[in-house]
Amino acid sequence: METTEKKTIGSYVAENYKTAAVFDKYGIDFCCRGNRSLDEVCQQQTIDKQKLTTELVEVLAEKVQEENDPGSWPLDLLADYIEKKHHRYVEKA
Repeated sequence: METTEKKTIGSYVAENYKTAAVFDKYGIDFCCRGNRSLDEVCQQQTIDKQKLTTELVEVLAEKVQEENDPGSWPLDLLADYIEKKHHRYVEKA
């Protein structure tokens, strides 16, 4: 995993959606505040950066099957999935 001072938490999630679960576990807002670096987030939220990085490396090392990778889906399928997922969420709320 390439960690750089400039890489944002949002870019981790954009590259591999499975990293979202790691950030969520630590209470890290990767959506609205995804423009922050790992260093910045760990410092602000007193999170052990080494532990967080280790978990991210483990998740990123897992092979993502193409059918489970929204980044490889055609746009019409992705839009349909998002719409249905969002509507289900709104109905439950």
